[in-house]
Amino acid sequence: MNAGLTHCEIEINDYVRQDILIGIVTYNPDISQLKSTIRKIPDDGFCCIIVDNSSGNLCSIRQLLDGNVHMIENPNNYGIAKALNQIMEYGKDLGYEWVLLLDQDSDYPFDKFRVMANMCNNENAIISPGIYDRKGECFVLTDPGSGVRSIEKCITSGSLTQIKAWERVGGFDENLFIDGVDFDFCKRIRGAGYRIIQNADIIMTHEIGDYRIKRIFLWRIKYNWHTAGRTYYIVRNMVYMERKYRDRNYLLLRLIKRLLEILLLYDQKRLRLRYFCEALKDGRALRLPQI
Repeated sequence: MNAGLTHCEIEINDYVRQDILIGIVTYNPDISQLKSTIRKIPDDGFCCIIVDNSSGNLCSIRQLLDGNVHMIENPNNYGIAKALNQIMEYGKDLGYEWVLLLDQDSDYPFDKFRVMANMCNNENAIISPGIYDRKGECFVLTDPGSGVRSIEKCITSGSLTQIKAWERVGGFDENLFIDGVDFDFCKRIRGAGYRIIQNADIIMTHEIGDYRIKRIFLWRIKYNWHTAGRTYYIVRNMVYMERKYRDRNYLLLRLIKRLLEILLLYDQKRLRLRYFCEALKDGRALRLPQI
């Protein structure tokens, strides 16, 4: 990262000026996909910061950097929440008001960015497009064609996020590491009186997960496949979130559902069951933040 970098003044065509930084979190990205995303960023003054969580193909990512694309290189994988906080802190230090947060595999509709940026104001903390999962071939948290509306939650990728609101609610919860980071942030944003706005007429394609199909007797079951390590964080964060908000929200039923998925759908059952038990214990042990 260039310590002497100055604030890029952003003027987007003929509409209301917004100070908007673009931030991308990477971890072993598909270089061609990441390159495609960067190339679609408007070149009329936009700055982009990549926060990399110790990717194995870091040298290839470095080759994508130029005068408007910079990078913070983390020596270890600190998780998605910390990387997002690093992006937001970077934007705050340089005087930006908003950050467009992207995952490494998101295809953001930059041709519609003018419409999205015009929705930025003090009451709206997050501006999200509609989301289409290209692997699952379905819309996610989106009612296509429903236009502009207030919603309860959205995924982080593709969201225009207000820095003042991020700072007011204490940022992204780094205890979560991955899984639930976005929904936890949305819950606190709404609790602070801000709105989350979605424009479902503008669609971003994204990869939510790795969908697979397994036949059990006469049924073909489509499910979202996760690594054993990811299963650990899913279960641990379920328990942690129940403690954090004192809202069981059918926690027991969700844990039973996850256990049945391990037993019926996944490989490495012994390893996953061990991680499941460790996650239950660790979810109870995580120190709760002051909220």
